[in-house]
Amino acid sequence: MRMSRAAAVLAAVCLVVFWPALGNGFVWDDWQLIVENPALRGLDGTRLWWMATSFYRSSYQPLGWLAYALIHAAWGPNPFYFHAAGVALHILCALLLLAVSRRLFEHAGSRQPVALAFAAALLWAVHPLQVGTAAWSTEIPDQLATVFFLGALLTYLSGHTGRRLALALVLFALSGLCRWKGIYLPVVLVALDFYPLKRLTSTRHDPLGWANQRVWAEKLAFAVVAVAILFMNSLAKASSQFEPSVALGKIARGLLLFPGLLVWPVELLPLYDLSEGLGTVPAVGLLLLGLVGLVAAWRRLPLLAVAGISFIGGLLPPLMNVKHGLTLAFPHYAYLSTMGLFIAGAAALDVLSRRMGLRVAAAVTLVFALFWGSLSNQLVPLWGDEVRLWTRMVVLKEDSVLAHGNLGSLLARAGRHNEAYFHFEAAKRLSVGSYRWNQLVQHRNLMTLKMRVPGLKPDLPLFQLQSAREHLEFGGAGR
Repeated sequence: MRMSRAAAVLAAVCLVVFWPALGNGFVWDDWQLIVENPALRGLDGTRLWWMATSFYRSSYQPLGWLAYALIHAAWGPNPFYFHAAGVALHILCALLLLAVSRRLFEHAGSRQPVALAFAAALLWAVHPLQVGTAAWSTEIPDQLATVFFLGALLTYLSGHTGRRLALALVLFALSGLCRWKGIYLPVVLVALDFYPLKRLTSTRHDPLGWANQRVWAEKLAFAVVAVAILFMNSLAKASSQFEPSVALGKIARGLLLFPGLLVWPVELLPLYDLSEGLGTVPAVGLLLLGLVGLVAAWRRLPLLAVAGISFIGGLLPPLMNVKHGLTLAFPHYAYLSTMGLFIAGAAALDVLSRRMGLRVAAAVTLVFALFWGSLSNQLVPLWGDEVRLWTRMVVLKEDSVLAHGNLGSLLARAGRHNEAYFHFEAAKRLSVGSYRWNQLVQHRNLMTLKMRVPGLKPDLPLFQLQSAREHLEFGGAGR
């Protein structure tokens, strides 16, 4: 397979799968971050300074704010152009992943690096976990961060001259100025130096390859940039009452959550509360078993070990953020952090092709691409209608306090007070015994609704009828 043909097919498939996003509106954080944000309505010095220094909404993303502002300056607050930018950036990320994967397979000595790289990029691009990023305008900074991260990685894999290392460092810094999701790059570069680049060699007397001091010294500049990015984002989180936490149970549940969602993404939710699920002891135990497996796989399956390092490095920072006692995991955490797992999956397809033939491996790739692509195509419109989005979550997870509370707020703003009342009631009932902050929020929502609509007479049968209709219409999407 030629690289140009693989790139063209990959771009076309992404466009087909995510085309419905162009008809989506603004949802969720889009309103506060983009539509109602006066700092994005111009590119004068005052606004540019705000972008460079702001910790608004717990984010430090100067280039992310600039991207929003440039789209706003060109076309105004029209969701079509923001979603067009999101789809275009998703295609660009897929193409860069194709190029990075090809380089990795070439260094690993694969017989068909382009075909394997195409499989990795295709399956990553159409997977339902990417919908929350590719079809949500809020995530444009994350996509830009991914573009620069992959650019830095591709530059590093292309050679290690002074100029290339400097360019990789600049691209890494630009990624951090978009969002902080790629701060683990220095760790990935070290892992790649062991395999497949083999610039570092592990021996019994020198397991970390300290003998090659020049290779380790190269990483110092990357580490300094990573620390600076982490510091600025820590200040941003602290400004919004986020607290760093090393709650092992929640971190373990978060790290165990995404492999399951990768394998079976049929009933994806907009968010996951990590206080729920496996107990702390079994969750930490399973995670430790996984880590032991990664260590054991280093000699026989080094690519899988590198993918595991990338996965953990990408998820740890957001999973250690707690606000009001809550630790939440969002599907978009997987956008960059799981890329290595898809590359490892493509390597597994290579083994399958050698044992059972190329046609079998191609058929497996096609089946997964069609299955995941069709699910993604169904999920995309949900990210353009917030009522549908939270209705679906209520259907799939009836005991979610956040889903009932968010849906109740949307219905109240839409004048659907009877439905809002019962969702607030459900949220209040379900929050008993949970975090104090949760209980206060749900009680406040209910009291606010009663004050705004003093004549409200809740009608339970009417609510049940309306809910049944909406569940039938919206609840099955993406299942």
